[in-house]
Order: sequence, then structure tokens, then C-alpha cells
Amino acid sequence: MVLIFCLHKLTSIYKISGFALKKSISAFKLDNEISFFDQEQIKKISTKKNIYFVVTDGMMPLKAYEQQYNSSTEKFRKFISSNNLSYFENSLTSYDNTKYNFTAFMHLNYIIDENDEIFLDRMKMYPNIMRPNLIKNLSLKKTLDDLGYKFVWEGWSSGNCFQYNFDLCIKDKKNYSQKLSKKYKLNSYIFDRFLTSTPIKSFYGRLKIYKFFNDEINLEFEENNSIGNLNDKLKNYNFGTKPHFFLVHHMSPHDPWIYNSDCSKRNPGEIKETYPPTGYKLAYECVLKRIQKLYYFLEKKDPEAILVFQADHGFGLGYNLNQQAKETQKVFILMKLNEKCSSQNLNGKLDMVNNIRLALSCATNQKINLLEKKSYSSYPNCRAWRQYIKEQKIKSFFRYDKCEQKNYGKVFLAEDIDKVFPVN
Repeated sequence: MVLIFCLHKLTSIYKISGFALKKSISAFKLDNEISFFDQEQIKKISTKKNIYFVVTDGMMPLKAYEQQYNSSTEKFRKFISSNNLSYFENSLTSYDNTKYNFTAFMHLNYIIDENDEIFLDRMKMYPNIMRPNLIKNLSLKKTLDDLGYKFVWEGWSSGNCFQYNFDLCIKDKKNYSQKLSKKYKLNSYIFDRFLTSTPIKSFYGRLKIYKFFNDEINLEFEENNSIGNLNDKLKNYNFGTKPHFFLVHHMSPHDPWIYNSDCSKRNPGEIKETYPPTGYKLAYECVLKRIQKLYYFLEKKDPEAILVFQADHGFGLGYNLNQQAKETQKVFILMKLNEKCSSQNLNGKLDMVNNIRLALSCATNQKINLLEKKSYSSYPNCRAWRQYIKEQKIKSFFRYDKCEQKNYGKVFLAEDIDKVFPVN
């Protein structure tokens, strides 16, 4: 309690001191969120297919993987062509940032654009917006509630739905709460309540007390296999009479790269990364296998469902920051749609925002309603600081946070990156 009181005082000082660069806002442009469908439409909708929206974190498209690793994806492409699937080769992300993408996804709309000069309130960003008092006001949740869908969330780490909104979990509460220790919950509370929006979090991260609390967070993160978890839980799952919406955030092929290509665990003592990283290649190949396994399972369990496999962003390999940022924009998108939707020309129009809008339209047999597609980049210089710290090239752990605080909420059109940050 003493620690929490001290942190409260420190963060209060931070928020009213000269460190505060801009006034924090939380509304974006979307104060009065409404359902995706109007009430007259909702009354007439009779078709309500289940939706599985699976986000594979940091997954580059097949072509980029082939080029970076000089490897073939022929077997996976045959899987696509031999099944009722649509793959969108040249897709770009909405934002190059996971939290921006998921927040926009939950709003069914882009949250910021190149004309905004704002400082975002991170307590109103993903995953915090999944909390019961916040999610109820978001367009996606309102739409699903209006249609009578049950929202299920298999989070980006196995603690997330329990930590943020237990009502969205599949897991049994008794067994799940036993799995999460008190120190895990305390650490999460400290981070979310006091440190999320301040540079103090980096200092805290260097303390032994953080490492003590964080042991099980690392364990939970490394054990994360959201696709596999969903597959296992659905075997005996009772859908009841409600249509279902499943949001699955699978934290791979994002690092830490703990899986071999056959999805067995790597031996940490034998992991020696090359460039491009071997770990990413192995994790990528494992994800392709998990996608196929879930697809075949759902073909038997729920053959009429809408199924989306979507990367939130790609993987930034390249010879300079701008090239890495451009590669991060390229994403993997694979879908199983109904005949009406799959016949549409959707190339160049899809990202996390438009894909959820597409999935809602297809699942309810309504007219497709997409937004003008845009892709945004954000603070590549801050990513450089973060990488330097990770590689221990610099020791100043405040630099990344200062950079991010200054630029959080600033985005620009991805196509303009060479103008915004000229390469010498």
C-alpha cells in the first residue's frame, strides 16, 4: 500500500509538472459512438453468422516472408487455393502500432489522422478500453449488443480477459484465478493505474521489485498461444442460442520467438539470432500451421462462420528506419467470407478497421460499408531509441519514453515517410 501511495503521488506530480507536453484527451473525434447499423436495419437483420477475428501480431505478408527469407510458401498457398479462402496480397495496416490498431478496431473508425495534433489518453486505448465501463460505449460492442451477439475475447496474453473484463473470457473463473498469482495482479494494477502514461514506468522497470512481480507475466506471455487455446476451448463449448463474436489476439510471430516451425518450444539456451532473425522465421511458420489447424477445426465445428486472420502490423526489416517503417506497414490478411462478399473487389481496401466492418456486413448479409483506406506511420525515431535500449547500445531508459510522450498521437500518411523523415 505504501508503494501504491508513493506511485500515486509521483504520477500526480508528473501530470501537473513541466513534463506534461500536451493536455491529454480521450475523446478522439468519436464522442458519440453509434451502432454500425441503424435501428431499422437491426430490426430487419435475420442472418447472424458467427465471426472469428484472429489477429496474428506482427505478421508480414507471404510475399515479404518469401523475399526476406528466400523461402517458399507454396504449401500454404495450395491450402488457400484448395479451400474457400481469400488472400489479399498487397495489404497495408491502418497504423504501425498495435494499440492504435485495436483501439480503431473497437471504434470501427480511424481514431486519428495526419491533421491531428493531440496527446492520446492511454487509459482510453487498447487494452484498457476492454474494461466493462469503457467497452460498453464503443461502436463495435454497441453493434454486437444490438444484434444479440456474445463477445468473447482471447487476449494478447493469457491474463488479459481476466485482468480487464472477465465477462469476455471463456475460461472457468475458479481455475483461471488460481493460475494468476497475487503478485501478477498487483504488478498489472500498478502499471495500469499509475504508470501507463508516464516515463516513470521505465524507471520502475529497472527495479528489482518490478522483476519480482514480473516473473509470472513473462511466464504467461511465453505460454501464450491464443489460437491453440481457442481451438481447445471450442471442442466442448456450448454456443447456446446466441451468435458469437470471437476476438483472438495471438502474440506471434511477434517476439519473443519461443516456437520452432513445428510449434514445439525452442530451447532458450540454444537461441542465437541471425539477420534476418531465425526466430521470426520459425514463429511465422508455426503460425501458418496454427491457422490451418483452426480453419479445418472450424470447417467441421462452425462451417458457415466468417473467419478473418489479420496482422495488426508487419515486421520491420530494412536497411534504415524508413525502410523498416515501410515494411511494418505490410500485413498478412486471409479470410473465409460468404459467396456474396468474396466476389467483391476488395484489394487495396482492407485493414483492421475495414475488415471488422466487412465481417459485420458479411455475417449479417448486409451491404458492405467500408471507409476510405488510409495507412499511417508514427514516430520511427522513437522505435530507434527502443531498439538501441533493447540491444543495450545505450543505457538511458528515459529517452524512448520522452520521445514517445512527445509524439504519442502524432501520425502521418505512411506514403509520406521520406518527406517527414528525410534519409540522408
